[in-house]
Amino acid sequence: MHNVCNESAYEFQVVAVLVRDVKYHVMGAEQVKTLLLYAEQDMYDLNRQATAFALLKAVLARKLVAPEIHDVMNKVAKLSITSEFSHIRLQARQVTLKFMST
Repeated sequence: MHNVCNESAYEFQVVAVLVRDVKYHVMGAEQVKTLLLYAEQDMYDLNRQATAFALLKAVLARKLVAPEIHDVMNKVAKLSITSEFSHIRLQARQVTLKFMST
């Protein structure tokens, strides 16, 4: 099970890099919605939070939009205050700030 989690986290890191750096591929609304869903789920998993924030940063860097992004970002903003871990609060604040400045 541990290897499956590591492989899955690695796969999402790759997806985050692809979303951020591959400019010639246009993502559809359903694809963005799916990425946001995965990021939202991973935000609450201590082993996958870093990947979730990287994915959200990539989506924001590409200025990809979907109606669901507002709900996800509200949850990120709450996490920036309520997380018991300072590094998670910091990452959540960084993502929230990026969202507010785009």
